[in-house]
Amino acid sequence: MPFIYLPATPTTVRQHMSQPINAQEAWDSFIASRFDHEVKDGATDSLEARLSTLDLELNVFQKQLVVAKRRRNFATPGCRLPSELLALIFVSLQTIWEPVQRSQLADNAGPWSQRFDYAWMTVTHVCHWWRRTALHTPDLWTRIACQNLPPSFTATFLSRSKTMPLSLAIHRSGLSPDALGNWLYTPVLRRTRELSITDMSISEFGACIRLLDDDMPVLEELALALPITVRLSADLDARLAESSFPRLQRLTIRGLALNWNWPMFASGLTHLSLQAHTREMMLSAISLEPQLLPVITTMNSLRALDLRDVLPQQSVSSTQYELPRSLASLVSLSSTARLSAGHIPLLERARCTRGMVVVSTEDEPVLTPIVRELFKTWDDDRYPAVELVLTSQHIVMFYANARPRSLWRVRIDGSFERAGRMTSSKHLWLADPNRMGIPGISRWRVYPYLHLLPMSALRVVSVASSVAKHNFPDPNAWIDAFAGATNVRTLIVSYRRTVDLFLALTAKSDLGTEAGFKLFPQLETLVLHDGLVTQKDDIALMDFLHVRESGGAHLQELMVEENLLSATGIWDSARTVTTVTTFKACTMDQALAPA
Repeated sequence: MPFIYLPATPTTVRQHMSQPINAQEAWDSFIASRFDHEVKDGATDSLEARLSTLDLELNVFQKQLVVAKRRRNFATPGCRLPSELLALIFVSLQTIWEPVQRSQLADNAGPWSQRFDYAWMTVTHVCHWWRRTALHTPDLWTRIACQNLPPSFTATFLSRSKTMPLSLAIHRSGLSPDALGNWLYTPVLRRTRELSITDMSISEFGACIRLLDDDMPVLEELALALPITVRLSADLDARLAESSFPRLQRLTIRGLALNWNWPMFASGLTHLSLQAHTREMMLSAISLEPQLLPVITTMNSLRALDLRDVLPQQSVSSTQYELPRSLASLVSLSSTARLSAGHIPLLERARCTRGMVVVSTEDEPVLTPIVRELFKTWDDDRYPAVELVLTSQHIVMFYANARPRSLWRVRIDGSFERAGRMTSSKHLWLADPNRMGIPGISRWRVYPYLHLLPMSALRVVSVASSVAKHNFPDPNAWIDAFAGATNVRTLIVSYRRTVDLFLALTAKSDLGTEAGFKLFPQLETLVLHDGLVTQKDDIALMDFLHVRESGGAHLQELMVEENLLSATGIWDSARTVTTVTTFKACTMDQALAPA
């Protein structure tokens, strides 16, 4: 029983204790006033009429009982939440708890049956207020995963969404022809702002395409994808050629042999993603696309371009076609060395603040022009290269602004996939585009490409231990690789096998540079991540600190990962020379997650 606080006054206690008695008396009196007249023996009406009257009273009483419970619920905090706040909660819940369709065997081991999990919609039945809020929030009913809803829900969603623009997703097989016809019905399509038809059989995909309306006036985003690469039949190709999408801005096509005459390749596109399926592409020997650049050139509003194994031919004049000046993000991926040549025509013309190239080959003749064109600077005043990250599979360069100090704690031997999504960055990733989540090459030789990188404005350099091991066998290798990086203020490394690095950092310059040191003469902060510490590393570190201090290049801060504190006792000695701070390492996802 919940604890009820009552002020300790006899009057209040008596009032509280009398409430159940008063309520009982009130309801006894009320029930008697509504029922006793018909129950008395002296009633003149027939028994049937009296029972009918009593049943009517009971029915009304049952309805009023629901109203009474509803009013009782209004006393709880959850049922007093403002409708605007409740709607935001429901919208947030939609993103993490989506309806799903499940298959299960019947009890008698008969055929499989379909069961629907209504997910976030079940929460709207908690109380009348929540239900009412959901029904009066049309936006809640606009994002529709068609295959995860019973066919009977079509009219329900369309009614509750009123006239709001719709987002329809038809993913994988399973919808009946009638269900497809309901979702892709002309009145629905004319309200559809986002449409996704993906990963189903070619017959069902064809049925969807045939149902598309000739005119979809509010469609802004379209995704068409198949699990294998196919060339559409003549009638389906003609159907797409007849369709009109006057407001289309975002287009994704995967697994379709492209017809560049489709009206969806319109000049108004802002985002374009084209993807081929590598295995089928290799079997059919589909070549680089000669029409890709001419088509993209006409898209004057294009801001983001994402290409996977759909790359342009290189045999075009460098001045014949230009990428739109509006293009801010370029992502291109290739699964074979033959296709890797297709990156060059794009990179030669790109003036993007964000770019990522994924290649699956280590061949130096292939990678050299890609590195040169990807990391070049075209506006040193506005977008200087200020930070360089080297890992076993990645070269990442940040322009204009280095990453915030909070990201220095990201494990440098970990994954840097999300770094490519950050603005004002260029990212070369050595991986199979079809297996990018799987750790790949760990001995990639980046040394031959370092002289191609713009280093004069660098202020932060991060080097993973695997890169140090396989690329810098002695102090001179460090000095030669970063000879042009004279403005570096922060160096981030793993505290393992660092003797050659510290020896390079203590090497005096013969050219009379500002601080008199060959490698990173203006270094102010050294960040050490967890590693396999040896006594030689400790000796080399202390020697570096003392030599730099005596040479007028005092290290201002030594940042140390927490795990290193117990690995060696050198830190008390280091505190006599510089400021030592600690940090807890994390992944890139953790660092970028909202606080």
